[in-house]
Amino acid sequence: MAKSEWIYDRGYQGWYYLKSDRSYAKNSWQGNYYLKSNGKMAKSEWIYDGGYQGWYYLKSDGSYAKSSWQGNYYLKSDGKMAKNEWVDGGRYFVGSDGLWQNQSVSQSSSNQTKTDYANALEKAKNYNSWANMSKKRLYKQLTSQYGEKFTSDAAQYAIDHLNADYKANALAKAKIYQKQFNKSKDAIYNQLVSPYGEEFTEEEANYAIQHLDD
Repeated sequence: MAKSEWIYDRGYQGWYYLKSDRSYAKNSWQGNYYLKSNGKMAKSEWIYDGGYQGWYYLKSDGSYAKSSWQGNYYLKSDGKMAKNEWVDGGRYFVGSDGLWQNQSVSQSSSNQTKTDYANALEKAKNYNSWANMSKKRLYKQLTSQYGEKFTSDAAQYAIDHLNADYKANALAKAKIYQKQFNKSKDAIYNQLVSPYGEEFTEEEANYAIQHLDD
């Protein structure tokens, strides 16, 4: 039986992803693609992700739309539908329901947006210099109401321009777990990839485990 790979079901006319435990991925992302509650890859439709608390639009090829309009709604650089903020280079405003509103852009609003982007990038650089975070954890820290409270667009801009080595970050975290907590390699791997832990990708975590004893 296939595992950790995409399969196409002719009967259901759709793509499915089989995980390493041979179960179907459901209600989750696999790269740029979303698997719905029935396991079928979403295409040409809106989906709501409870984890990220936002709406996303999956295009006809299944990948999520980003930095683009879908009707009167704007999908930001991370794919999440914008709400109650200036978008598309600070030229348009969308309301709390995500709909475009006919408001003019003030110079002060545009300048503030640029300042927020620059500040978010500086914060990201600071965290990356010592915290060894994964991309997901860093994004959450930048946007969290208990963290830096940047907009998702500003945070994504910071992530996109940070040029971080997340494999090196994963290795640094792994060494801490090994030296300070005496964890096994299996336990370290689980901690690195866990959504309740460090949230590194499987590739980054595998790199860390492979180089843990270097």
